[in-house]
Amino acid sequence: MILWEAYQRLGQWPRSRFLALLIALSFLVRAGAVAVLRDPYRVHGPETNADGVIYHQIAVNLAQGEGYVITPGRPTRYWMPGFPLLLAGIYRVAGERPEAVYLSLCVLGVIACLIAYWLGVRLGGESFGRMASLLCAVYVPHIYLASVFLSENLFAVAVGIAALFAVRFVQTRRWRDLMAAAVTAGLGVLTRPFLLVGAVGFAGWLLL
Repeated sequence: MILWEAYQRLGQWPRSRFLALLIALSFLVRAGAVAVLRDPYRVHGPETNADGVIYHQIAVNLAQGEGYVITPGRPTRYWMPGFPLLLAGIYRVAGERPEAVYLSLCVLGVIACLIAYWLGVRLGGESFGRMASLLCAVYVPHIYLASVFLSENLFAVAVGIAALFAVRFVQTRRWRDLMAAAVTAGLGVLTRPFLLVGAVGFAGWLLL
């Protein structure tokens, strides 16, 4: 009951004030999770997920000009390039600093919550958008993602943006929105290729 009353009060806030709260809340809970669960100054290995170690190593080699390799001199094509490229960009700018990656993952979490808000507004109105974004902000599995070097962090944002543009296209029939959805979905495929299934399904639905 108390939570419902608090939510109703939030519903009366101006949009700008609510979005400021959403950004602060979603960032702070993710930064807090990183501080509690991890030593932000080192890459966590198999105790969290071995994939994160491989993404990190590929990114380090990319940033050092060694190419897309796990071990120098041995190129790999098994791992999708989207997330390692993001990490490599961070390492080129900030140096090989895991804390910079954790900060970036927290920011990606904030972006995902903002996308949830705008998708909700598009699909169900302002109140629906606020509820969706608050649930995203405090959803424990999504909070946890900020503490691991996993491609789902980038994938969630790519899928969310693609879905937002796809919804806009369905509502407005502006082809630039469809093109933006296709480009963003393509970036998502470079992170996790099974998004191709959803993209093909959406294209088939449009043709019906």
